[in-house]
Amino acid sequence: MVTLALLATTLANPASAAGKTMDLFVSAYGGRAGNLAMQVMATGGVYIGGGIAPKNLDRMRDGTFMRNFLDKGPLFRPILEKIPVHVVLEQKTALIGAAQHAVAHL
Repeated sequence: MVTLALLATTLANPASAAGKTMDLFVSAYGGRAGNLAMQVMATGGVYIGGGIAPKNLDRMRDGTFMRNFLDKGPLFRPILEKIPVHVVLEQKTALIGAAQHAVAHL
């Protein structure tokens, strides 16, 4: 049986299979977020919500995400460097947004 403590320890170890998998995921996540930021010209910022990023803040902050976010060549890097990236920590963001939308449209 895998416990949460064991899983956390395994993910924290970059040499483990889980650690390497997480590094690969964060790399791909950053790369895709950078692609999407360029596609929609997200000059107001990129806000990453959901459950994965907030639960893995150390991985998101270790430079891997941003390195891949910015890795779009010399023409696009200066544009992406100006786009702020935020991780949304509020777990009820979708519910709050839905409630605000409902109130505004009653």
